[in-house]
Amino acid sequence: MARSVGDSAVMLAAISGGDELDPTSADNPVPNFGEELELGVAGGRIGYDAEWTASASTEENTIAIDRGIAALRHAGAEMVEVSMSAAQSVVNQFGVIFHSEVEQSHEDLGLFEQRAHEYGPTSARLSRAASR
Repeated sequence: MARSVGDSAVMLAAISGGDELDPTSADNPVPNFGEELELGVAGGRIGYDAEWTASASTEENTIAIDRGIAALRHAGAEMVEVSMSAAQSVVNQFGVIFHSEVEQSHEDLGLFEQRAHEYGPTSARLSRAASR
């Protein structure tokens, strides 16, 4: 989605804030996400869950994440290992709620059945299940 943290900041600013076509959006002020990028990560504390990463990623991704953690340490960040063992239930619950809301909004707009072929197989399956 982005090639740098700066690009990510620009993208986040572009998709933040209110959208008159999205009733779930909030019309809150959008901060300048890139304002303090030059400060870097030195002195910051960043948490990561090695167990979650290892269980939810491919070996290639885990290696890349480990390299990222090492780079952040080298740049002066304090890397703190945390446990998010309860997070999986939150992810599961979010999936049910999210797909139920997507199904309802797409049903209200008449989109799902007309454009079901454009959905990925997982999204289509979950949206159909949520509509029952």
